[in-house]
Amino acid sequence: MDKTLTFEEFLDLWYRREIGMNGLIRKDDPYLLARTDYFDPKYSAKIEAWAVRADTLYKLLPKTTYVERGDSIKFIGSDPYVYSTTSALRPLQETTALYTSVDTDVPDVTDLNYIEPGYVDLPWKISMQAQFKAGWTAKPNFTPELIQKYNMERYVQLLDAQLLQTVDTATAYVPDSLDRIISSKAEDDSAWIDDGDCDLWRTQGSKSIDRDAATTYDAQCDLPETEANRSLTLDMIDDIMATAKKYGSGNYIVLTNDDTINAIQKLVDPKGRMLHGESEVEYTQSGVVTRRGHGGGRIPVASIITNGLTIPVFSDPNVAVPISGGAGNLYFIDLDHIELRVAMPISYFHTDFGQDFLRLDYPQVYHDIIFGGNLIADRFNCHAAIKCIAKG
Repeated sequence: MDKTLTFEEFLDLWYRREIGMNGLIRKDDPYLLARTDYFDPKYSAKIEAWAVRADTLYKLLPKTTYVERGDSIKFIGSDPYVYSTTSALRPLQETTALYTSVDTDVPDVTDLNYIEPGYVDLPWKISMQAQFKAGWTAKPNFTPELIQKYNMERYVQLLDAQLLQTVDTATAYVPDSLDRIISSKAEDDSAWIDDGDCDLWRTQGSKSIDRDAATTYDAQCDLPETEANRSLTLDMIDDIMATAKKYGSGNYIVLTNDDTINAIQKLVDPKGRMLHGESEVEYTQSGVVTRRGHGGGRIPVASIITNGLTIPVFSDPNVAVPISGGAGNLYFIDLDHIELRVAMPISYFHTDFGQDFLRLDYPQVYHDIIFGGNLIADRFNCHAAIKCIAKG
């Protein structure tokens, strides 16, 4: 495409079918299906709207697209006109260092690939017989429409849980989690979790961030000496943010769960640093906006004051709890240095009982909700987390 698209523009074009995957959006083969359209943009937009209304990390994060942003400088590592000895297309590899440094505090970038998006879906199917049964009673218990609505809400929560899973829940080919972004070399240790579980981002060839190789990619993490829950203190909050704010933009939000919010409230009440509605934010399609002066309606939210910053506080029930019985991790997220980069917006697809069901062994309709993207940070040391917190 000739134009760089914002997330809002990309979303609008996707749901109007003006951009997307021709193979899934439209089927033009008359021998395959009577139906020529698998994609349901109206219901897809409904699921997207639900995601930005629910208490989710998805709602809060700035969003960009792979059309809008690129990570890679493409380099052809060998003569493309020299034929390979095999009768197949030869891959063009990026083999030359983009940047190297003698300064040990600066990372060497030897193979810069674009960060692969992860794809997650929720499929289900409904048989022809089940659809008949759903209409036999005056008040059916579970109709195809109810199943569709149930899975819409379920998908939003499962996607949120994926983006907030603990750092040691390593799963290939899915979007990385916030807990893996806001991590450190100290956490990637056998005393804590399995070595390598904090590594980030699958690229075309291999992992992109090797956490146990250096402290270069460390976020500010307050960890106990051994993996055990401990009591939260205000000093822990002040100390970790005193360091993080030096590297950040000051545009922070706090994300945690209700157990940790309650623990903070018990600490700040006697000191007059109460969680209150002083901060005002605006919710947009591309994430929450905390800076004043932005147009649109603003909503008061709870906040906490530390190191001269008044930081809005948000609660999410899916926030990672690394040790059973504890409270949720306490994240300080710099919104200017993190993004949810979207390759495929939330999309709903389904077949129907056209000619296709005669080709199957079992007549049924297939449904699927799919999202593709990845959680990406362009800076780590500005983000902070306090982990392994005991309930107050």
